[in-house]
Amino acid sequence: MKNHFLFLLGLSFFMFVSCEKDDDHHDECHECHLEIMMTNGTIDHSTDIGEFCGDDLHDVEENGWTVNTAFEFDGVTYEEGHQFTADQVHCEEHADHDDHDHD
Repeated sequence: MKNHFLFLLGLSFFMFVSCEKDDDHHDECHECHLEIMMTNGTIDHSTDIGEFCGDDLHDVEENGWTVNTAFEFDGVTYEEGHQFTADQVHCEEHADHDDHDHD
């Protein structure tokens, strides 16, 4: 009986810690930028689209980003409503790591 109680206590603790970490992740915020193919064939990562948090961060990483104000980049105008795919949106932690090239 004592072992059963200890098992349940350990399981409860594990579930509490797991849920707590999920909640912490939900509140994370990341700066996001676009990956845009330039006319010379290189890929640019310098177009910041802002910081996203929680559900908004999840949404932009899963569904991409829609232009809300037209902008021009490398001779191409991206009109309001243009949709960048999730593959073109990159969100990173505020850290000094670099997991891809910035051309």
